[in-house]
Amino acid sequence: MNNDDLERQLRAQAGPREEGYRPSPLPGTLNAQSRRNGLSNAGRVALVGATVVAGAALAIALTRLPQSAPSGVGAGGSPESSASAQPTGTPPQLAACSAEDFAWSTDPWTGAAGSRGTNVLLRGVTSLDGCRINGAVSVEIRDAGGQKLVGNTAVTHQRVAAGDVLELGIAWSNWCDADPAQPLSAVLQLPGDGTEVPLISSSGEILVPPCNGIGQPTNLSVTDIQPSTRTFPDG
Repeated sequence: MNNDDLERQLRAQAGPREEGYRPSPLPGTLNAQSRRNGLSNAGRVALVGATVVAGAALAIALTRLPQSAPSGVGAGGSPESSASAQPTGTPPQLAACSAEDFAWSTDPWTGAAGSRGTNVLLRGVTSLDGCRINGAVSVEIRDAGGQKLVGNTAVTHQRVAAGDVLELGIAWSNWCDADPAQPLSAVLQLPGDGTEVPLISSSGEILVPPCNGIGQPTNLSVTDIQPSTRTFPDG
């Protein structure tokens, strides 16, 4: 039954103010439809209400969630340091070379241009892990009684590994005093090492230079230690 049929039936019946009016129940199909419509409307109202409440609760929850920091930014707002940005460890410094880190060899003393001199070779021993000569290398020439006749230093900065061959030059000039007591000796000290290395030439003799200027001091020149292309003598 549709709305038109219901309206025609209502018009055919007497109204409540007309004579002979008798109330009669609505058709069963209409009552059932009304109940269904009522329940359906109530359900829609309840669903809409629940949706609104759930939406409000979700909005509140979202506003209370902690804000995640952008990638690469710490909790305090400062950039985070990555592992690659951390300074790497610096390699340990090489230890200072000592006299025992080398094998030593001294050339025979020779004369040239009014001076007398020699060359000294040193080679890093095979057990050497590496060391550094860093500072003043000192050389002295002494008489038979150990008295210093002349000396000098040369600043050297050199890294040394096992098997490295190095050299330094020594030249003594202008000796105008009385002949020194023989035999003479020469010694070398590395910076920071108290060990004296005897510079004994293969000839066993240290030549005294001539007098080139009376009243002028004697002089010993020493070069800094440098890498050498020479072959270290056997033995």
